[in-house]
Amino acid sequence: LLDLRNDPGGVFEEAVAIASLFEDPTQTVASTVRSGSNQVDVVWRPSGLSPAAWPDLLAGPLTSKPLVLLVNSNTASASEVLAGALRDYDRAVIIGERTFGKGLVQYYFPMGDGSGLKLTVAKYLTPKSYDISKDGGLNPDIRCKDYPHGVFTPGTADRCVLTGMNVIMTTPPPDPLTFSPLYASTGAEQTTAGR
Repeated sequence: LLDLRNDPGGVFEEAVAIASLFEDPTQTVASTVRSGSNQVDVVWRPSGLSPAAWPDLLAGPLTSKPLVLLVNSNTASASEVLAGALRDYDRAVIIGERTFGKGLVQYYFPMGDGSGLKLTVAKYLTPKSYDISKDGGLNPDIRCKDYPHGVFTPGTADRCVLTGMNVIMTTPPPDPLTFSPLYASTGAEQTTAGR
């Protein structure tokens, strides 16, 4: 269960790299198109990132277990791109509220007087070409509105987390013949140290 609620995005390349923890690193996570054009400018794949930034990038997914992403109306930008990619590959179920809808590439230009100019130069599309900004965010697969978007009451359970855990527990694992995570534990890694 990956909680992306209230996550404004952050460094886009990190979101691309995180996708490789759950999906084949050679898969496209997003593509960019310039405003007013349908022509793809850049295709983003974890395998295209610098190994210096993410050393274990090509090691492959950590697990083939079911994955749930929690989102809300404050889930934006790189977090939305990550969620959209994992859903497009049928790798994750999205639970929560519609996301913010900011799948944009923006550059910041500082000015000599201390002010700055933020310029939108392109937009991100998910692997199935869903336009996050044009279409107003990602709709969840299962709607749920709860903490941290609402008011948290100590001693009460987060209903969205409980819903996500139920999805994980009731989703059958993938066919082992079609998925082979490179990081998967076989249980044979135990050493004799400490015996």
